Amino acid sequence: MAELRDVLLHPFLQRALLASLVVAGVCSIASFFVVLRRIAFVGSGVAHIAFGGVAVALLLGVPPVAGAALLAMGSAAWIALPRRRGDLSEDTAIGIAFAAAMALGVVCASLGSARNVDLMTFLFGNVLTVTWPDVAVIGVLGAAVLAVFARLFRRLLFVSFDEETARIVRLPVDALNVLLFVLIALTVVLAMRTVGLLLVSALLVVPGAVAQRLTARLRPFLAVSFGVAVASAVLGLALSVLADLPSGATMVLVAAGIFVAASGLRRRPA
Repeated sequence: MAELRDVLLHPFLQRALLASLVVAGVCSIASFFVVLRRIAFVGSGVAHIAFGGVAVALLLGVPPVAGAALLAMGSAAWIALPRRRGDLSEDTAIGIAFAAAMALGVVCASLGSARNVDLMTFLFGNVLTVTWPDVAVIGVLGAAVLAVFARLFRRLLFVSFDEETARIVRLPVDALNVLLFVLIALTVVLAMRTVGLLLVSALLVVPGAVAQRLTARLRPFLAVSFGVAVASAVLGLALSVLADLPSGATMVLVAAGIFVAASGLRRRPA
């Protein structure tokens, strides 16, 4: 503990801790809807799509976060549309966008200046390398996502539970579905520097999955999801520093361990 306390005095770890806490908080809310609506594949698909945005941004010389956000949000909105049209299943849309964006990313990564950038940082994350400007971007983007979730939580919850009734009472169901997918896409981009694009789906699923096993009530569900996400981020960061392990992968392993431990517990009655 003394060693960890001494390490916490270093600015690089303070930055990493702040970024991890923001990401954990946003992921815990997004995880609630991902688990409730059983759309875990959306988070994984959008994460891979964001890789294409990163590679294109590096090729064009623009910030990778901007490229990842634009491509991820655009693809997420397109993926949500088949729910309304009915002519293309959601998983098929994800598969098409997934493959096309990954192929685009691979091609762009082999060209120009993008060739000289270590893309592994974006794929697997390294929160220990974030700068104060990175923390500021993560903080602003995280606050914006949380604000939208807070403002429209009841409507998103209504649509998630009973879409047909939501249409009857004239809620903008299609727009809310697109918005939810876009918020998940932004959450993926937010976590890009912490756990990485290939591992972010774990933080979009595990917190909600643990909460689902322990309670059926809304507020305890959200509280457990938040606690699991924060514990995964903080404990994973601490272990990665003490044992010199990859930070993103360690966070995911801690989350998986919490899920395994929770699997033996019995859900409390609603």
